[in-house]
Amino acid sequence: LLGAALSDGSLRLINGRGICISILNLPGCQSHLTSFCWDSTGTKLATSVATGHLITWKLDVGDVQGRGRTVAACTAIMEGGHQLGRPLFGSRYCGKDENLIVSWCVDGTLCLWDSNSTGNVHAPIAVLRTDPDYPIYAVELSKDTIAVGGGTDGG
Repeated sequence: LLGAALSDGSLRLINGRGICISILNLPGCQSHLTSFCWDSTGTKLATSVATGHLITWKLDVGDVQGRGRTVAACTAIMEGGHQLGRPLFGSRYCGKDENLIVSWCVDGTLCLWDSNSTGNVHAPIAVLRTDPDYPIYAVELSKDTIAVGGGTDGG
């Protein structure tokens, strides 16, 4: 499946034949998505929102050839680790069995969340980094390293 995070606040899932098989809409939110990430099983994903929220979804993948729909259910709305109203730029599943999600924001924070959380989550497990003078635009993970890209004035 291919996903497209859109400025209308939706995430469209498209199969290999170019058919939209599901549209995920943010619950009660009038903001746009900045990015999203899949878990390794392809049954969960996390969307990053311009409001500073991280939203997780569970997918019931139907017939991806277009004869059935893929149904998505919102599992958690995470807030509190990033400054509300400041855009999250991304997230990644990580940890053993992908039981964690790391998220980053223009506010300079790098947060760690429980990927199995449900409902409204008001704080991350940990804030790994915070520096309002160093906005974070990109993060890459390996087994034992987190690479952070950002900064001001092209830093």
